[in-house]
Amino acid sequence: MGIKDVFNQAPTPEEEALYKQVLDEVESGVMRKGIYAKALADGLGDEGKAQSLYIKYRVQSLVDEEKHKAKLLGLKLAEEEKEKKYKQRKLEEKIAQEAFDNTTKKEFWELGIFTLFLIAMVIMWLVIIYLYIFD
Repeated sequence: MGIKDVFNQAPTPEEEALYKQVLDEVESGVMRKGIYAKALADGLGDEGKAQSLYIKYRVQSLVDEEKHKAKLLGLKLAEEEKEKKYKQRKLEEKIAQEAFDNTTKKEFWELGIFTLFLIAMVIMWLVIIYLYIFD
C-alpha cells in the first residue's frame, strides 16, 4: 500500500463529521447496543477491535439513516408534486368547464334572440300578407 492509497482513504468533510459524532458517542458512553454487540462478535471479544468496528459500523448506520431520510424526503416531495399537479389539473378542468358553460349560455341567448327575430319577421310578413289580401 503506497502513500497514494492512504490519501485516497482520507474521509470527506461529511464523513469526518460522522466519525467525530461517533467518537463523541463512544467517549460519552452512549453507544447503540445492537451495533456494539455485532462489533464485539466480529472482533472476537477483543475490546480494541470491537471499539474500532463499532466506529466503522456506527458511521455506516448514520450514512444509511441519512440515505433513508433522503429517500423518504424524495418520496414526500414526489407525492407533494403529484398532489400539486392533480390540483392544477382540476383547476384547469374547472376553468375549461366554466368557459364552456359561459360560451354555451352565450350561444343559447344568441340563438334565442335570433329565433325571436325570425318569429317576429314571420309575424310581420303574415300581417303584411293579411293586409295586402284583405285590404
